[in-house]
Amino acid sequence: MLKVFTLLLGLFAMLSGPALSETYYVVPPGAVASGTPDGTATTPFLSIDAAFASGKVKGGDTLLLKDGAYGAITIKANAAFDAPVT
Repeated sequence: MLKVFTLLLGLFAMLSGPALSETYYVVPPGAVASGTPDGTATTPFLSIDAAFASGKVKGGDTLLLKDGAYGAITIKANAAFDAPVT
């Protein structure tokens, strides 16, 4: 009985591990993109605001800003995230 309990406890621990984070890409304002922007390296989001508005970015994810001028950026707290976006 103890072996079964230990096995079930181990399986539960493996299945309830932390969610994997994602990496999304953003190009500066005025950049031209081909295809539908989805945050991938080949079709990045067209702005930081668009990345957050997409509903894809969640706490723990990473936004990589491609080279260019982004101008003034204001970072606001979002209570919907349970972890920071880096």
